[in-house]
This record gives sequence, C-alpha cells and structure tokens, in this order.
Amino acid sequence: MRRPGRCWASIDFGPFDPDEATAWLALEGVDRDMRRPATLAELYAIAEDRERDEIAGEGFGFARALTR
Repeated sequence: MRRPGRCWASIDFGPFDPDEATAWLALEGVDRDMRRPATLAELYAIAEDRERDEIAGEGFGFARALTR
C-alpha cells in the first residue's frame, strides 16, 4: 500500500537469473544448476527441499494470518 508523499523509494525485486540462482543455492549448501530464473521464495523452497506446489498461493504477513 502506498500513499503519495510517504514513500522514499519503490523497489521491485525480480527473479534471480539462472547464474545468480545457482550461486545463491550454493551458498545455502545446495548443489543444483538452475536453468531458468527463480524468485527468492522458489530458492528457499528448493533449499528447504519443499516442492514448488507447497508454496504456491501461500500468503505472508497479514495475508497469511487471514488464511490460517
């Protein structure tokens, strides 16, 4: 939610390119060669050995509280 005059910056976090995603996973101790861009949420799911479908549609913050 944004209000005019209340935001210093608008920052978008796009997906990691395949090389960045592979490097991020390596830092987490995961040996996997990514062949497509991946979001940070997808990378955490891979690092935690969770299937992608398990995180699909999962809310966070206030939205997550409403789904529980």
